[in-house]
Amino acid sequence: MTGTPGATYNYPPVTEVYCGLVFEPIAGLKVPYFGLFWDEFRSDYPICQHATPLGSNPSVIFESITELPLPRIWFLSKSENILIQLQTDRIILNWRKLKPEDKYPKYDSIMREFRTKLNLFSDFVASHELGALRPVTCELAYVNDVPRGQGWEKTTELSNLLADFCWHSSSQRFLSEPRDIKLQFVFEIPDSQGSLTFAVSQRTRVSDQVPTFVLQLTANGLGPDHSMNAVWSWFENAHIMINRAFEDLTTPSIQELWKQPSSL
Repeated sequence: MTGTPGATYNYPPVTEVYCGLVFEPIAGLKVPYFGLFWDEFRSDYPICQHATPLGSNPSVIFESITELPLPRIWFLSKSENILIQLQTDRIILNWRKLKPEDKYPKYDSIMREFRTKLNLFSDFVASHELGALRPVTCELAYVNDVPRGQGWEKTTELSNLLADFCWHSSSQRFLSEPRDIKLQFVFEIPDSQGSLTFAVSQRTRVSDQVPTFVLQLTANGLGPDHSMNAVWSWFENAHIMINRAFEDLTTPSIQELWKQPSSL
C-alpha cells in the first residue's frame, strides 16, 4: 500500500503510541541475558520492572530447568514516557503521555528509537549466539483521548467525533440515552498485509476524573515476506493507513479543533 500520510494536527489527541515485533521464541534468551541486554542502553533507560508475559504459549516461555515462566521486562526512560518491553518472543516500544504538557514526538521519532533498539537487540542475540531473530507479525497502535468538552458533552454526542455514528434521540424511544458506548470496527489492510481495528470506548481520566472517549487504531500483520526490510516497509504502510483511517473516521469539526491553538 502506498499513498499520502493524511492530515496532520498541531494539537493531536494522541496519548499513547506503541509499535512492536513478534518473532519466533528465542529459546536461548534466559533471564541473565535480559540484564546483559539492559547494560547496552541502561544510561537512557535506568528503570527496570517486571510484568506478566503477553499472549505467548506458556509451554514456550517456561525455562526447562525451573519450569517458571519467564517475565516480560520493562525498561523505562528517565522521564518514563518511553517504555521498552521485552520477552522471549517480542519487543515493544511505547510512548506515553503522562503529563498534560507532554507533546507527542511524532511517528518518525518514535520509529527511529524503536528501530535502534530492535537492531541493538538483533545484534545482541547474534553476538551471544542465542538464535536467529525471525519476524512473525508486527503491531502499530495509536490511542487517542477526547475528553468531555472537546466537541462533546453527552455520550450521545459521539456523532460530533465520529462520521459514521448517530444516536437518534426521541421521546418515543423505549431506551434512554446509553450510559456507556463500546464500538469496534475491523478493516482489511490492502495487499494481504493484515488488519486494522478501530475501537471506541469510554473511561474516566485518572489525572482529573474527566470522562473521555478513547479512540484506538491498531494495525496487525506483516504479509508473506518476513524479512526485516518487509518489517520496516509494513510499519510505514501501517502508519499511513492509521493516519488516513483516523481522518476518514472522525468528523471535520473535531479535526479543526486539533489543528488550532486552544486550551483543550
